[in-house]
Amino acid sequence: MTERTERVRVQLTFWQQKLKSLPNKISWQQIYADKAQQDTFDTLLAHLEQLEIVLSEAEQRSKGLKQCYQRLLRQRALLSAFQHIETEDNEASILWLEQQSRDLTLHSSPQTVGETFQHWCQQQYAAWVYTSATLTVAGQFQHFCRQLALDNDETEQLIIDSPFDYQKQSLLYLPTIPVTPQDKTYIDHIIHHSRELIELSLGGTFLLFTSFKTLHQVAEALRDIDNPLFIQGTKPKNVLLDKFRTTSRAVLLGTNSFWEGVDVKGTALSAVLIDKIPFTPPDDPIIQAKIHQIKQQKGNPFTALQIPSAIIQLKQGVGRLIRDYEDYGVLVLCDPRLLNKPYGKLFLRSLPAMPITQDRQHVIDFFEKHQ
Repeated sequence: MTERTERVRVQLTFWQQKLKSLPNKISWQQIYADKAQQDTFDTLLAHLEQLEIVLSEAEQRSKGLKQCYQRLLRQRALLSAFQHIETEDNEASILWLEQQSRDLTLHSSPQTVGETFQHWCQQQYAAWVYTSATLTVAGQFQHFCRQLALDNDETEQLIIDSPFDYQKQSLLYLPTIPVTPQDKTYIDHIIHHSRELIELSLGGTFLLFTSFKTLHQVAEALRDIDNPLFIQGTKPKNVLLDKFRTTSRAVLLGTNSFWEGVDVKGTALSAVLIDKIPFTPPDDPIIQAKIHQIKQQKGNPFTALQIPSAIIQLKQGVGRLIRDYEDYGVLVLCDPRLLNKPYGKLFLRSLPAMPITQDRQHVIDFFEKHQ
């Protein structure tokens, strides 16, 4: 048994080495279309099958061995499902692999959930109420309804005004940045505006990023400031937030997980900066598959998927700023596309009705007013 287990370990390590040159997230079809990758994976499954035979003969010796055998059966069944996938597109599921520092994870995600969700709903005798602060795109529910296969015309819809007075409690600052986010000097502008906001802010500051690369670049550039820095990845999320709440004029740098579900009230947070529109990278395997499906249906994936998804995520990030009636703060959205691209208006119309400025002096005046 030890020998069979070691074979599995060695083969898995060998496969991990072969995957290192590939992106951290990649479509399973892309991997399995490579004959060398396919052979490596098939060999791993063959070793697992041999280990399964040995464990089947030993499972009655102890409760632990029996549990190991049952786990192996489940794992090999799941892996075998990936082995028999055709390299052409699978319409029902999106199969992809994710690499982390020491782990590999194989994922199977549904292409769409609408039909399954509706089938489940129809079996329940109940009324359904969907509620969230981020359901709409530019004041419309079509994107949400389409995802859950709801009839947009037949579904009763209601937008309730926010209880917060955004006109008095907040200010949206759109700084003038002369380059696109793709330009190599864009990071310098993000660093500049981050420093400026931290200096002006009367309380704590959130710097929210769309990638870890940008987060680390900005964090390194801010090492010399006097404000306490709390950086995602250095401590658990809840620990960082607790320290941020209780530390005067702290600065927290975070990515995806800090864009939503984070509640910091009062002067502990009086400024939020977002580096750019949170478009999902086009090489993300789930986005790739959904884009392909929309194109097959003769649709426009940018307007049907990428823009609405980015708007909803941006709204979540923006929602970190004002959490109570007494809160106040400045929101800085650095992406120049909000002003110079036609779709930028959709993003701005989807946000709370904040006063908007491109004048730095207005930011200074806002903070002076709330001193």
